[in-house]
Amino acid sequence: MEILGVLKSYTIIKNMEKLKQLLVTLDIDLFQPKDRQQRNLIQSNLNSWKIVVWSFWLLTLIWLFFYNFGPILDKTSKEYMLPFRAWYPYNTETSPQYELTYLHQFIGITYLTIISINVDTLIAALNMYIGAQLDII
Repeated sequence: MEILGVLKSYTIIKNMEKLKQLLVTLDIDLFQPKDRQQRNLIQSNLNSWKIVVWSFWLLTLIWLFFYNFGPILDKTSKEYMLPFRAWYPYNTETSPQYELTYLHQFIGITYLTIISINVDTLIAALNMYIGAQLDII
């Protein structure tokens, strides 16, 4: 999962110009609904996409909270347990190395989670947009 998050962010950054051009192209009048009937036709797709995105965000953020704060909530932080196991070239069972390592893992997994959520919801939005265009046709 960690490698996939890095690949997703790299791919988005590498193709940012193409993505910006795509979004500008999709914003022209040709691709917009022309009347109320077309708007009503795509409204169900838009509503479904919103429900999926909000559910995904909510469930992922709940997971992230429990993942990051698991050692604190189950009181294993007193035993110097970190959110995920990793080898470090220093002793993580002493202060302040433990706290700094915990903060490092917290920031890293939060960053990767936010990247994954955003890229996945962007892909879902583009798929919803394609489906809406097919419905209009």
